[in-house]
Amino acid sequence: MGTAVNVQAMVFGNRGLNSGTGVVFTRNPSTGEAVLHGDYLPMAQGSDVVAAHTLPIADLEQLHPAIYTELQEILRRLEVHYRNVCDVEFTIEGRLWLRYAHQPAIDPYHGPGEHPAPSPDDRAHSAPSHWSLQSCS
Repeated sequence: MGTAVNVQAMVFGNRGLNSGTGVVFTRNPSTGEAVLHGDYLPMAQGSDVVAAHTLPIADLEQLHPAIYTELQEILRRLEVHYRNVCDVEFTIEGRLWLRYAHQPAIDPYHGPGEHPAPSPDDRAHSAPSHWSLQSCS
């Protein structure tokens, strides 16, 4: 019998002005509105988000516009692929890293709401090589 080894990149989020961490839903979990909903904390690690005063996710657009745009695109693709809202934890360390994604117990699609319609462009995209993403299950 052989030995199994997992090798993965470690990202911390607390290594300077170009780093941070956050938690975001692909849409508002209370209303189902298709806007990002969550928190961001510059120069912090994942556990700091629940223990500290955070910034609204919209502030990330001012701090890191390119990363915010990338995050929006990734979250849209996740929601279209899984046809449900996803809850995502991410870290920024020079670039965007997704640390965890799952479907929460809520489902804004029951009742009046939007079902995202996948387009051929959505299906054609593949994950960037630096994604470290667990499946939304």
